[in-house]
Amino acid sequence: MKRLHRIAGIVTLFLAGTALMAMPLLAQEAADRTDEAREAAEEWLALFDDGDIEATWEEASSYFQQQVDQEDWVRQAEAGKQQTGELDGRTFADINFADELPQAPEGEYMILNYNTQYAQVDVVETVILRLEDDVWRVIGFFAQPQDTPGQ
Repeated sequence: MKRLHRIAGIVTLFLAGTALMAMPLLAQEAADRTDEAREAAEEWLALFDDGDIEATWEEASSYFQQQVDQEDWVRQAEAGKQQTGELDGRTFADINFADELPQAPEGEYMILNYNTQYAQVDVVETVILRLEDDVWRVIGFFAQPQDTPGQ
């Protein structure tokens, strides 16, 4: 019986040790995925900033492309760019993971927020990415005016 307890204790220690060794790997994997998503978002934003709106649609997720055709996207994005003026600066604010979003297909999502200054307005930009075939692709992009003190 003592031997059985000793074996059970060794197995428990082994399993606990294995779980503890896996935790840094899981944390590293999460950090890598976050970095990949942020890089994808910033590459997409660079296309947007450069005025290559057609390319932003082409690089977006298939779901994004199903929701808005390229011509409508280009028209909407260019109208928005006219209202904001030239980009003055953009600062990364935060990133969050989600495994579901309302009215969106099942999947893995990253939601990134940026504090962005344009010539005519400061906004919070939200870029939502979905993992498609191991590639982070933009599924949504929103810009909301920043709250200013005293308003």
